[in-house]
Amino acid sequence: MGRPAGVGAGLPSTGPLGGSVVRSGGRGDSVRDLRSVAILGVLVLAVVGLSACAAQDRPEPVTLGELVDEQDRLDGAVVLVEGIVRTYDDPPHSWIEDTEQQRVELFPHEQVVDLAGERVRLEGRFTFDPDRGRGIDVEALEVLDTPRA
Repeated sequence: MGRPAGVGAGLPSTGPLGGSVVRSGGRGDSVRDLRSVAILGVLVLAVVGLSACAAQDRPEPVTLGELVDEQDRLDGAVVLVEGIVRTYDDPPHSWIEDTEQQRVELFPHEQVVDLAGERVRLEGRFTFDPDRGRGIDVEALEVLDTPRA
């Protein structure tokens, strides 16, 4: 008895659900295999890239002293820092400082102006520019349980 027509000859045959099935050991399989490998490679690179971004955006706990001493290394880092909010009216600006009066400006000023004198823990992206100084773009803020200074 011979083989059914189309099976193993690279021609369509009917599958278990009635649809056409192509069985081939020819060039079409290697193209599909290469395409599958390429798609898998792109997916792996995307996952690795997203993981690296997530790790970079995880806040690094630092002191204000470390921000002052290591401002070049920490430029662009997301940081977690504690201190006391201070403000000044003319020109309006806010900063966070520690007991040694190490200071970093806070942006936006409007977000923290009402917290003058409060001890806070904040998260944000630290930047340093030799002409503008040190600053943190505040992303999250928590007032700590201490009386106003």
